[in-house]
Amino acid sequence: MKNFLKFPLIIFLILIFGGKVFSQAGSVELRNTGGIISTHSSIQEAYNAIPLSISQAYIIQILSSYSGASEMYPIIFSSRTGSSLTNTITVRPALGVANVTISSSLNNNPIVAFDGADYVILDGRAGGTGTGRNITVSNLITAGTSSNTINLINGATNNIVRNCVIINGTQNSAGPRTVSIGTAAANPEGNSDNQIINNVIDGGRTGVGINGTAANANNNNLIKGNDIKNWGFAGIWHQTGTNNTVIDSNSIYQTAGFNITNPSAISLATTSQYTVTISNNKIYNVLSSSTSTGLTIRGIYTSTSPGAGSELLIYNNFVALPDNNNNAVTVYGMLFTGTNAYTVKLFYNSVNIAGTHVGGGTNAVLSAGIFKNSTNAGGTFEVKNNICVNTRSGGVMTGFHTGAAYNGVTSNTLAMDYNVYFADAIGNGAVAFWEGVNFSDSVLYRTAATPQEQNTRFRPVLFTSAIDLHLSGSSLNDLALRGTPIPGITRDIDGHVRNTLLPSRGADEVALVGISNLNFNPDTYSLSQNYPNPFNPSTQINFSIPNTAMTSLIVYNVSGKEVAKLISGNLAAGSYSYTFNGKNLTSGVYFYRLTSGQFTETKSMMLIK
Repeated sequence: MKNFLKFPLIIFLILIFGGKVFSQAGSVELRNTGGIISTHSSIQEAYNAIPLSISQAYIIQILSSYSGASEMYPIIFSSRTGSSLTNTITVRPALGVANVTISSSLNNNPIVAFDGADYVILDGRAGGTGTGRNITVSNLITAGTSSNTINLINGATNNIVRNCVIINGTQNSAGPRTVSIGTAAANPEGNSDNQIINNVIDGGRTGVGINGTAANANNNNLIKGNDIKNWGFAGIWHQTGTNNTVIDSNSIYQTAGFNITNPSAISLATTSQYTVTISNNKIYNVLSSSTSTGLTIRGIYTSTSPGAGSELLIYNNFVALPDNNNNAVTVYGMLFTGTNAYTVKLFYNSVNIAGTHVGGGTNAVLSAGIFKNSTNAGGTFEVKNNICVNTRSGGVMTGFHTGAAYNGVTSNTLAMDYNVYFADAIGNGAVAFWEGVNFSDSVLYRTAATPQEQNTRFRPVLFTSAIDLHLSGSSLNDLALRGTPIPGITRDIDGHVRNTLLPSRGADEVALVGISNLNFNPDTYSLSQNYPNPFNPSTQINFSIPNTAMTSLIVYNVSGKEVAKLISGNLAAGSYSYTFNGKNLTSGVYFYRLTSGQFTETKSMMLIK
């Protein structure tokens, strides 16, 4: 009898409490500034509870009991009338929630869609504060041309996706993107003014894809501070109908390659007129597992010709491609192609190419830090303060590994100077190309490029590692690596302030040690007596040069032996003060000699310890 009574009691308890277990009632809260409005079993249910016309901000807060079991995918964030900068809808974990997982395997559908939504914020930070990434959104399927993870479509504007881990498993399937900013066929605003910031974007055929239409372009989107990794074809694919995109401060890389024959970190495939800014990014280890003899590796690449009038501003980037990559036929840090008259501005970039090459075409540029291979007559090409180092070797002996190669430049408006190129000239190395002619002698190169590149140097540069392109060793205070100021670019890749007179070439700014410009414009050369003199252990040496020139300041002992090279490099006109520290020298008389252009002067000083 007792057992008989237990059975209906169990059924009753399941009916009462079972819905809470499986539908997760109360695992999602809909809130406003006054507190909880209602509780729900899914994110979608909470979003649907928001009125179609809003006049306040809403927060959908996900609790620790949420598992996604009650979601009907895809989760769709649809339009709400009245949404604005103040009337936002934020989806985030509650304070203290370590991780929220939003995951499924959807074929040709995303997991989350911003479908015409405006001012919706998907914020992975618990409680909306800090720097954590406490939401994971993943599409686990491995096939389907539209199997994205997050979509922004049909006029989605002013949305933010931040501090999330976004995963996609379709690296070997043509088409899908981990994050897709897609088309808005019926909305003239396009999918514009969105921000993809501070996320981990892992996988996908493409990490972030932007593809609008000519009629309804996607404008003013920001991709910033993301870790974009392990994609198949492209880290970022910038396609037709995309304009005024900013790609800033991202790390774009792979830890393993996929069977793709043409991977690129950033592929610019927009044929219409557009502007794009690519700045402060760290691009490294673009990889492929393909053994095809047609394999090509690119860092930043105009895979189709930019439309006439387009402008590409690319500055303060690290691009490091040191891997062998099987049978790669070409490896280029930055490649510019096309026939339209567009503008490229390359400032303060550091590029390192390395590895062993197999194969390649005869009389071809097999690898290069920068390669302009466009015939875009009437275009503009500005290249200043870049460092390109190429130590790649091997391949067809009639092919070349070079620091930089410039073709089709004579029909362009040019502003090219203060760059540094290096390539291993042994075997099939050539430090630079100018209009199809290779050079390993910097004097001959500057003559061929006249009036361009007159302060450009052929010089080895030391980096922290093959992929960390911060300067190191003797390159830290090498005045030959000092460039010229570029208006509007006042900080380096790390946010450090650039020297206003003698900025470092490349993306990494290094503080000048010992020397300062006194901001006078002298008419004559001069070398002053050091002060104090005698000294222990430091003294000031002031000098002036009226013209920009190769300049050296060297200290000798009484035997004429060089004991310290204080300055060696191209120095702008000005009056300078150098602080010389003789702590490692013994007491005695020393001589210091200034040489600048044709000017030479020597003075003596006494160190007393």
